[in-house]
Amino acid sequence: MQQGMGQQGGGSQGDPCHDAVLNYIKTEGANSEVGADTTLCIQALVPQGYSDAQIRMSIQHLSGEGHIYSTIDDNKWQAC
Repeated sequence: MQQGMGQQGGGSQGDPCHDAVLNYIKTEGANSEVGADTTLCIQALVPQGYSDAQIRMSIQHLSGEGHIYSTIDDNKWQAC
């Protein structure tokens, strides 16, 4: 029954990569007026075992579901 859920805050997507990306964007976005950067997110999460493609797909999924939004360009993100 363990699925990597239960991380802080709501928004658990049931997918560990989605959760990791959302948590990264929440944390880093809170520290930046322009939001979390896609490239830095990838650099932070690849060592945790996620691929570049998985992270980018998670960003698109989270954006499409309304959990995150782009700010100044298509590479900067804030959590809703």
